[in-house]
Parts: sequence; structure tokens; C-alpha cells
Amino acid sequence: MKHFRFFVLLIGISVTTIFAQDLSGVKICIDPGHGGHESDDRNMEFADFWESESNLSKAFHVKEIFENLGATVILTRTGNDDDPPTEESWEVQPADDPSLSQRAAIANQNNVDFFHSIHSNGWNGERNSTLMLYPGPTGDPRINGLAGYPSSPIELTCANIMVNEIYTANRTTGKQTAGDWTFYRTGGPYLGVFRPLTMPGVLSEGSYHDYPPETWRLKNRDYHRNEAYAIARTFVQLFDSTDFQYSTLAGIVRDSFDKVDYFSLSGSNDKYLPVNNITATLNPLGKVYHGDSFNNGYFLFDSLNAGDYEIIVEAEGYYPDTARVTIGSSFYNFKDFKLYSNVPPIVMSISPVEGDTSFPAWDPVVIQFSRPMDTALTEAAISISPEENLNFTWLNDNLKLEIRSDSLDFLSNYTITIAGTAQDIFGHQFDGNGDGIGGDTYSFFFKTGPEDMAAPQIVRMYPGLNATNIELLPVINITFDEELDTSSILDGMVFMQNYPEYDTIPTFVQHFVVNHQSVFNVFPLQELEHAKLYKVRVIKGLRDLFGNEITLTKTITFKTGVERWIEKKIDDFESGLTDNWWAPGSSDSTVGHDPATARLENTDYTNLLTSSTKSMELYYDWDLSSSEWIIREYLAGGAPRTVFFNTDYILQIYIFGDGSGNQFRFAIDEGTSSVNWPNHEVSKWYTIDWIGWRLVEWDLSDPNSVGSWIGNGILDGAIYRFDSIQLTHLPEGNETGSLYFDDLRLVTVETLGIDNESQQIAEEYILHQNYPNPFNPSTTISFTLAQPSNARLEIFNIRGEKVRSLANKYFHAGYWTAVWDGKNDNGLSVPSGMYMYRLITSSGVQARNMLLLK
Repeated sequence: MKHFRFFVLLIGISVTTIFAQDLSGVKICIDPGHGGHESDDRNMEFADFWESESNLSKAFHVKEIFENLGATVILTRTGNDDDPPTEESWEVQPADDPSLSQRAAIANQNNVDFFHSIHSNGWNGERNSTLMLYPGPTGDPRINGLAGYPSSPIELTCANIMVNEIYTANRTTGKQTAGDWTFYRTGGPYLGVFRPLTMPGVLSEGSYHDYPPETWRLKNRDYHRNEAYAIARTFVQLFDSTDFQYSTLAGIVRDSFDKVDYFSLSGSNDKYLPVNNITATLNPLGKVYHGDSFNNGYFLFDSLNAGDYEIIVEAEGYYPDTARVTIGSSFYNFKDFKLYSNVPPIVMSISPVEGDTSFPAWDPVVIQFSRPMDTALTEAAISISPEENLNFTWLNDNLKLEIRSDSLDFLSNYTITIAGTAQDIFGHQFDGNGDGIGGDTYSFFFKTGPEDMAAPQIVRMYPGLNATNIELLPVINITFDEELDTSSILDGMVFMQNYPEYDTIPTFVQHFVVNHQSVFNVFPLQELEHAKLYKVRVIKGLRDLFGNEITLTKTITFKTGVERWIEKKIDDFESGLTDNWWAPGSSDSTVGHDPATARLENTDYTNLLTSSTKSMELYYDWDLSSSEWIIREYLAGGAPRTVFFNTDYILQIYIFGDGSGNQFRFAIDEGTSSVNWPNHEVSKWYTIDWIGWRLVEWDLSDPNSVGSWIGNGILDGAIYRFDSIQLTHLPEGNETGSLYFDDLRLVTVETLGIDNESQQIAEEYILHQNYPNPFNPSTTISFTLAQPSNARLEIFNIRGEKVRSLANKYFHAGYWTAVWDGKNDNGLSVPSGMYMYRLITSSGVQARNMLLLK
């Protein structure tokens, strides 16, 4: 158990000569808050500080000062014993942690004139102000704070005086007085120490003990004494009009440059490191103050007459400093010091650390010195091996040096040396080995890392984070800032779940590399629920080509909308490409390109949302010497040419972008009838700043979406058909590249009901779970059609590659089955693993998972 008793060491002349006041007959109860290191005591472990100890020390100082003024002082506790009191010990002396009601009872039993409870405050460690509380509402203090009891103006007077006194003595950053009813927002009595009182009372929170610089100051007994003077001066002003005849002089001694490693308030000197074990001498009195080792640098002289003084401050490892101080009419006087170290400068920290084997070659080497350095002499003393050109930047008052070089090689060894000829601004030679003697060298070794040391970052995604009103069958696009190592891409590292059920949604996931950037496209195998939250997760473990690994799982959350698209196909590019579409150079509108520009059929880049097997590739090769650039990929004939529409539709196409910075737009023919097409209109340009698949659309009902070409810029025709896909080059765009186009279509919007969507789908078609599952060697897949429909039943592996087509024909309404024997379309057995089967009908798309085990 801890047992504490406090003894006050008085400084200077006898305190009986300090006071001319006479408080004879005044009886005051001083309550040192908390006690006994109990659960309600506030402990700052980093400083071994207890509020109860600080409060008791202040109380002893107050008692001694009051008694020298002739007052009678009653303390509610005189110790800080951890042991709880016994019934017998309570009758002999107050407990070391009396209850709140017991504290008030001591004041009442002794019939004191005033009650004062001493505390310090705490919150979040980032403030330091003074608070005074009294019973009752703010502005309306009352005896014991209870409604209907006499008001007590003296409490408000006392609080207003004391808050100024403590604020001045402790040099806190602010002050406040309040009634406890108002401060704690209870509308009634709150502080238990007030309610039983039969006399006026106040409570002081002198400063914030959890503000680290103040925590250390509160470890100093003489810092307590200065606050005790503030409390005593308050009651002198309440009960006696004359002031103290003598003054105090206090201050804090800090290092001129070294900073603390804990929080300090911005703009305050608390950021500078206090000096321990100071010696302060006050002349001509010859008084000597010996500071403590509790990181506060505090000193206090009291009993001072008005006049001029010389104060000399000394500490081991520092040059002494002297200042002249004039004491006038103010009771509180302050003089702070910043001492300069006489220790030779050393290196405090370096980056990279000694032996670092992966230091980024583009980062600056950073050296933190203990003292401000002579920049010219220090730069001349620094060398690097192998030799490189070095550039120096000094920061933080020449305490911090940044060394840069544009010529450091990757994966190379370097040694930096600081010779002993370097000096600080006081002329001390650099101490390289830290033995306290200057003039020796310091060196450190490091190795640069590879040219890329950062893990891949997601730089673009669709849907965006927390996006809403997303289509029910979206192409998810997750783009990285660099190329991924394909060996780190494992099955299941990118997947989709609904929320809050966390069911895994069947998807195809494809990885592409475009212009040295990786992109994942995630294709849901079935329409998502409307007005539903979904999460796409990218599991940690993906690496770039240099082995830098993503260490945190990334999650993209989005919410679907309440609209479904009713589609009308123009061209899915599955057939007729060369017959229906001209070569780019065949149109007279195409200008500013080289002959290599071509329209091609592609089977590697397709829209898996629709199980597409072909897309249209446009390879562009711009002639940079031209002043005008346009490629018109013209739809000349075939069934797509006879798809007519009006402005009720949205025109859509899926584009696999190359991030080129060039532009794309739609062009349509505007007619007066199906045989008369006098005009052409276009959409506005879309900048191709994405890679991978993305849906691009033109809302024909929006007049602000119309661009300018050879029409009037207004969709005012009677009928429309598709004219062309158009590209243009921008000065900052790529000269060559390929774009892929799939599923050119028209859609109208159907708003879904909240309650009947699932029932409606169930009435139209159902894809049942396969049986058995897991299976080997075969399984049966069944589905139900409520209406006759074309239906396509296909099987895919987890990478989105089609394995087998089980059915693709017209079915009557009813229950249908198909058997999969675990083989692909070539008749070869497929390996064990997870597979997905998908049913596409005129009513929509459904998909399920199944597991083949061998």
C-alpha cells in the first residue's frame, strides 16, 4: 500500500512577514478533491501523477498561508492512504478518501464560513484552462444549490475573483465560471459535494492535469504553492480589502531548440523541452532555487519586495543565462528562460536508418541534428560514396537537413559520411560518436530499392464508392495505377456480395492490362435486386510487377436503383460486321488518319453481361500532321440499319476504353419518314479516360446532350436510325490504339414496384439449383418457363470462360432439364472446382453456382 504525507518546504524569509492582513475569526474548510488513489482518482501514468496528491499539496499550502493570516482552516483529509478508513479511525481523523457527503459534513459540523474544493480538470489532453463552479444555475448561485434555498451572491463573487487569480498564477489559456446546474446541463443540483452544505461553497479546477506539459508542472510542489497564493488572495479580497504586501516571481526554463515528444498547444512555448535540475539564483537577495527532475523546468521565489533583481539560471550541459527583472505592484511576476546547450551537436535521427535495404531512391535523405548547424561548414563536411551530386535543404531553424540527388541508382549501395569538421551555430564541432567530445565522423550505410516500391492503388472504379441508383446489370470496373502480377491474381480475390445477407453473387471476373495498367471487369451473371446494397471486395494479396503487395482488402459499396431497362437491339456484332459496317476510310467524313486505321472483328474483348462472343475493334492511327481528325465508322446496311426509333429511347453501347484521352460520340440519322433522311445529329463528345469495359449512353430526350455536326443541334425529327460511331483526336491523346465496341442498343426505362418484382420474375422463369451438388461425374440442371421463350443455358468457369453450351433454342412453357457430364464443348473433362451456370431468356437472366468434385 502507498502511504503519503506531505511536508511544505518554505522558500525565503519567514512567511509570517509576508502578510499584513488579519483573517482572525474567519473559518474556512478546504477540501482536497479525490484521495487514496481510488477508482475516481485521476492518474496520468506517463508522469506517475495522481490528482489526489496534487490537490492535497495545494491544500497544505493554502492551510499554511491562511493560518499565517489568522484564519482557522479545516481540511477534509490530511493524507492519501490507499487503505479505507475503519469506523474507529474515522472518528479520530477524516478518511483519506471521504465521500462527497462526508466532506460536506466536515464543513457543516465545524460551522465554517466558506467551503472550497480544490481540483484539476481533465478532458482529452489538448486543452488547459481554468474553471470555477458554484451551486445553482449560472448567474444565480444558491446555498447548497437546491431550489428554494437562499441565493448566495458571495459564491459568484468568490468564483469570479478566484478564476482570475488562478488563471493568472497558472498562466492557463482561458477561464470560465458557471453554476453546476447549467454546466452539467442537468437543470438541477449535480455536484454531490455542494448539496449537503449549509454555507457558501465553490469548486476550482485550476488547470488540466491531462495536458502533458501541465501534468509535469503539477508534479512541482512550488507550482502548487503559486496556485495556493491565488486561492488565498481570493479570500483576502472577500474578507479583507487590503492586498498582500509582497510579490512572487516564477518562471519556466526550457531548451532553446529541443522539442517535447508529446502534445503541446499550438503557438505556445510548451513545445520546447523543459530543463531539469535547474539552479536559479536571485540577487541581490542571494536566494537559490533548486529545480526538480520532473520535466517542468519550474522555479518560484516568493516574499519579494518591489525593486530590481538579477536572476541567474544554470543547468548541467547548458550555458548559464542572466536576466534583469523589475518587481512592481503586481503580485504575480514571471520570467521564462531558454537555455543554449554547451554539448557538441550530434545526429538525433536519420532516414534511411542504418542498414536500410529498400530506401526509395527518389526520397530525400533526412538528418536531424540536436542543435542548429552552421550550414556552410556542415554541407562541406558531408560526402556520399559512390560519389553523386547532392543538393541540400535546411529546415526547422537549421536543425533538419534534407539531402537530395537526382542520380541515385536503383538497387545500389551508398554510404553517407559527416566529417568532424561540421559545426553548430555556436562553433561546437560535430560529435560523430556521441562521446561528448566534438571532432569525429559519423557515417551510415543504406541500399536503394527498386524503381517501384508502392503497392498498387485503385485509381478509378465504377460504381463509385457509395454510389446510388446503379443499373441492375452493371459492368463493375476497378482500375489500378499500374500493372498487376498475374501470378498474384487468384480465383475468388475479386467478388461481389449483397448486403446485409452477404450472399456471394455469381459473377464473371476478367483481368486486362491496358497501357501498363490493370483493370478488373466484374460481370454479374444475373440481374441484381433493385434498391439493394451490394459490396464488391478486392482481397489483399495482389502484387505489382515489383512485388509490392496490397495489404488491406478494398471494398466498394453501391446501391442499385429502381429502374429496369427494356432493350431493343441495334447490333450485337455477333455477325454481319463486314457487310453492315464500312471500313473507316470509306467515309468521306473520315479525315486526319493514317491508312493503318481499320475496323476488325474481335473475339478476345467481349461484353460478358450478354454472353457476347464477338465485338467490333476500331484500330486508330492518327496523322499528327493534320489539323482535323475524325473517324466515322458508318453503319451502312443490314438489319441494324432498319432499326428505327424516336427520342423516347436511350442509346447505349459498351466500350472497352484504352485511357487514350481521345473522344467518342454517337451519330444518328434524322428523318421525316423511313425513306427520307435529310439530317444528321450527334451526341456530345465523351472523353475516353477509362480502361476496360464501360457503358456509354445518350439520353435522346435530353436536349442538352446533343452535340454539333452537320445538323441543327436539335432532335426535332419524326424518326431516327443509327448512323455511325465517331472518334476524334485531342492534342494530349494517344496517337495509336484500339477501342472495342459491343452491344449497340436502345433502351426504355421501366420503374419497378417495391413488392412484386420477385413474384413477377418467379412467374416468368425459374432457374433451379442443380442436383446433386457437389457432383461427380454429372449433374442435372432444371428450369421452369411460365411463357414460351428463346432460352440459352451455358456453363462458365470462375474466370468467366465459357465451358459448355447445354441449350440454345426456343422452349415452350413448362419444366425443362439438361444434364451436364462435366465436359466442355470439345468433349474433354474439366477439372474440379466451382462452376457457374446461367439461363438467359427474353424475361431476363439468372445464374447459380455448382461444385464439381473428383
